[in-house]
Amino acid sequence: MATLLKLASTWLFALGCVTKVSAEVGNITLEQQLSTQIQSLIEQTIRYRYPQQHQLDIQIRFSRAIHQLPQCSESVEVTHRSKIKLGKQKWNVRCGPERWTLSATSTSTITVWTATANKTLKKGQRLTHDDIAIEPIKLYKDQKVFFKANEIAGSKIKRSVNKGDLLTTSSMYLDYAVEKGHAVDVVFQSKSIRLETLGMALESGLIGDTVSVKNQQSGKLLRGVVIEKNRVRIF
Repeated sequence: MATLLKLASTWLFALGCVTKVSAEVGNITLEQQLSTQIQSLIEQTIRYRYPQQHQLDIQIRFSRAIHQLPQCSESVEVTHRSKIKLGKQKWNVRCGPERWTLSATSTSTITVWTATANKTLKKGQRLTHDDIAIEPIKLYKDQKVFFKANEIAGSKIKRSVNKGDLLTTSSMYLDYAVEKGHAVDVVFQSKSIRLETLGMALESGLIGDTVSVKNQQSGKLLRGVVIEKNRVRIF
């Protein structure tokens, strides 16, 4: 029974929709606690999508009511309305015992060293290493980018791009490890438990990409990273 409870708890955490923040302690304000917790959730998710060295900037704004609310006697519940992403994100905070709720908005950007066009490239052209430059680019929304030239060298350009343009999955034809609408093996693994089930990819992705998949048995939507051909590890 203990193992089953632990498993259920782990899967809820993997879905990433709900988290708890402990009640206020000492001189730490509710705003500081919530800011730290929300920032941590964003950082954990973004680290999976952009594993290379990066500079992440997160701004969090709470509604004015936060300064008039009574201290919560128990852990407050933090939820987000959609998957965690770059750009603007809405958050809800609820304190059950004191019956108050609070809204927050986070704005996240990231600067990463990623592949750009080293020269003007025409539609149908095959990429060579000389066509690709790795430069620091600031992203204001989630995009599937590439961190190494050899990840995309040899790919065919879908549409003409200018020098300095970001090279993304929409710029070229790629040999995906996971294709949208195709069956995939869904893997969940913790320190003590490993589970595998069948799912359907809702997005195409290369190895290392984060994609959405649908659990074929439960119908639940999950997020995970492509680890090999037709195989996704849930986080």
